[in-house]
Amino acid sequence: MANWYWRDGSLAVATDDPLWLQKMSEIEKKLSDLSYKVLRQEHLPGGKWISTVWLGLDHSFSGPPPLIFETMVFATRNELSGLDQRRYSTEALALTGHEEMKAEWTKRGMN
Repeated sequence: MANWYWRDGSLAVATDDPLWLQKMSEIEKKLSDLSYKVLRQEHLPGGKWISTVWLGLDHSFSGPPPLIFETMVFATRNELSGLDQRRYSTEALALTGHEEMKAEWTKRGMN
């Protein structure tokens, strides 16, 4: 089981914490709070959809830094088949990555 982190990068729940199950209720609340979870979402040329979110769960699976944010490009907002995906360790990196991926996919959509 991996560790969970808040948006600011601080550890929320460690896998070896005996109270991890109780603490998960706090994480669940944040995961369902779109104003906390979603950093940025928008349409791209050609109807594609880009979304950058806080995952909470460390997706690095191999050590520091924890990867707790993700940007994905989807075919459309309603057809969530992923076309591209990148993960980040900080909110600032995720927002920068969102803009970089947006520029890349906007350029692709214009060709």
